[in-house]
Amino acid sequence: MTSIVKECVLNMSDSNDLDEAITEWYVFSYHESNNDTYRCHCGRLINNVYILKNKITHAHIQLGSICQNVFKEQVKYYHNNFIQSILPIYEEINY
Repeated sequence: MTSIVKECVLNMSDSNDLDEAITEWYVFSYHESNNDTYRCHCGRLINNVYILKNKITHAHIQLGSICQNVFKEQVKYYHNNFIQSILPIYEEINY
């Protein structure tokens, strides 16, 4: 995900923290295009068009598969870090 897309995601999110802001977004729609009419928010021409929607602000962003995959990996990374941070608390409660 380019810095342009990161900045856009932050500007259109409720949170000012990127790790939290990315959790506000989900894939609203997807379609394939065989012509050069669609562009990712980063500026690349795209054939795989993902429309992401923010659950809180209801903003939309159009991404191609490259930026969408990076976005998805950042969401996974955030969730894994969150789980790792609460796991000691959970284990302490269960003992």
